[in-house]
Amino acid sequence: MAKLFWLQPDNSIVEFPLGAEQNVIGRSSRSDIRIKHPGISSEHALIRMVDAVATIEDLDSTNGTRVNGRGITRHTLRHGDQIEVGRERLMYFAELDSASRFAQPEPDTPYSEPAAHTERVTTTATAISPNERVGDPETPALSPSPAADKSIATPKGVEVKGSVVVLSGANTGKRYPLDKDEVTLGREGRQVIAIRRRDNGSWTIELKNGAAPPYINGDAVLSARPLTAGDVIELIGVKLRFELSVG
Repeated sequence: MAKLFWLQPDNSIVEFPLGAEQNVIGRSSRSDIRIKHPGISSEHALIRMVDAVATIEDLDSTNGTRVNGRGITRHTLRHGDQIEVGRERLMYFAELDSASRFAQPEPDTPYSEPAAHTERVTTTATAISPNERVGDPETPALSPSPAADKSIATPKGVEVKGSVVVLSGANTGKRYPLDKDEVTLGREGRQVIAIRRRDNGSWTIELKNGAAPPYINGDAVLSARPLTAGDVIELIGVKLRFELSVG
């Protein structure tokens, strides 16, 4: 069953199963997902579940509804989308399949396959054999991240895990866990990005060094921006997909 997780200011989580076809988010006692906050309208937004596809609609609320930082009137939800109603933040989790992976609708903007390249990509992701590589056969080995090894525990046994999956090159399909607070990917002296996990459980990406920006779903990343499950990252001609799972 698909769910919403309400992220509290103290980093605790309240879980709302999306078991009905229509799920109203609001301040009213009649709301299916009740959030008692003055910035929330009595009937703020509606999530419809049809054939395992979720859409969210703003119900002419006073303060609006945002998904991944953008105001919406109607939006098809993808796993990992972050919803803002008033000042409150919710995260949408699609239904788990038997392999504990999340099914998602296709992105609104399709992306093209990467062009041929010879650039090399390195990552500081851990738990990977030193002989394994990302990208083409020339890719340097993975090395441990110098970032602090601080784990973030999510209350009530819900742990959100991030990873990237290689979409191009010799290691297409290989998955690398993002098991540090900060993981860097790229090529020193050319282009390096940082993927960071924040204390509230969200993820961000930004250019750490280099002149050329990375791309997400075809858009240049000119400053730090949030990551959503399913986002496709391109750096130095290599494409990676950001994914989330719970365990």
